[in-house]
Amino acid sequence: MAVLSAVVSTLVVRAIVGEATPEKEVVSSCGVARNATTTCVPWELAGTHRIDQKTGDLEMDLTDTMEDCCAGCDGLDDCQAWIFERLGRRCRWIRFTDEVCN
Repeated sequence: MAVLSAVVSTLVVRAIVGEATPEKEVVSSCGVARNATTTCVPWELAGTHRIDQKTGDLEMDLTDTMEDCCAGCDGLDDCQAWIFERLGRRCRWIRFTDEVCN
């Protein structure tokens, strides 16, 4: 009886562990950058609550590289895309106000 109980317990543990939902894979927005593209739907700024305490500037305004811009967007829940103007070194984190186009 003890052996049967141990076997059943092991099977139950394996069944519970095997049914665990896998963690959601987080995909970076850095790998989808395209030159001279724009969005096909209206958008608004995201991350406007992220302000640098030393300068009082928005964190997105302090990014100097495309990599910093996309990494900053990846770190925000409300950021769906980013725009980086290379010449002006200007970063914009955005979220769409309408359904994303196909």
